[in-house]
Amino acid sequence: MASSSGNDDDLTIPRAAINKMIKETLPSVRVANDARELVVNCCTEFIHLISSEANEICNKSEKKTISPEHVIQGSTATSRTSAGASSQAGSSQDEEEEDDL
Repeated sequence: MASSSGNDDDLTIPRAAINKMIKETLPSVRVANDARELVVNCCTEFIHLISSEANEICNKSEKKTISPEHVIQGSTATSRTSAGASSQAGSSQDEEEEDDL
């Protein structure tokens, strides 16, 4: 039985699943443990972000259960936000590179 002791392991994707995904996706590449941990953290953050967006959409539509459509809409909203943030980050990085010249 899972306890709610605030353990972060209860809130992450199983490391074995990530290891399997990496091995299947990149069979001839060795991946450092730090990189594997970073992938776990990124996946966990992504799931939290999408589920939060889906929950907000679900609440706005006055539903009690998150449906696949809520998840898709949450993913779309997150993609737009991420794309905007990425383009802003890329823009500022370009400016820094120009300053270095």
